[in-house]
Amino acid sequence: GVKLTYYKNKIFKMDAFYGNRGVYNKEVSTWYLLSKADFFGVKNDNGPILPEVFIDSTNTKTRAESLGAVEFGVMPGFGHANRVGAWQYGVLIAIGPRMQFKDYEVNGNKTTKAGIVPRYDMKIMVSYNKPRYFATLNFEIDNKYIHFNQLKYNQNFLFVRVQAGWRFAEKSKEIRAAKKKAAGK
Repeated sequence: GVKLTYYKNKIFKMDAFYGNRGVYNKEVSTWYLLSKADFFGVKNDNGPILPEVFIDSTNTKTRAESLGAVEFGVMPGFGHANRVGAWQYGVLIAIGPRMQFKDYEVNGNKTTKAGIVPRYDMKIMVSYNKPRYFATLNFEIDNKYIHFNQLKYNQNFLFVRVQAGWRFAEKSKEIRAAKKKAAGK
């Protein structure tokens, strides 16, 4: 999918939120808008998605060979980050409706429906930051689903990222200029 975010508080930056290319030196909060477009689904080229034992003869949807959805929408959210000593923590959460166009296919016949679905998007971060190094643990949670009455397809994602890094000392502009001049460049 594609994701674009607008933060109302101009001080709130994702690089500082994650703590790898900057840090917050005080508490920062913001409202934000998260716009997302997602494409997801499942398909079986060799027959129904469900095993035969789960197929209901009174419900043709259970014989579906594919389920798919396209979703888009803008969700309001709230973000907060703070630093206590060398520790930094933060949370971003957006909740709201999205427009969903969903379809399923049975024996070559495709059925498409549209509707509004609720969604949430959440990020949680904790990091330890010193001037020379950092270590960060991030969690991102995302949910998606397609429902056709009793036939339900859910995708829940938990993304965990561990980062650690060393910050190299920057050379001042004057030192770089003096080295260039001495090298004759």
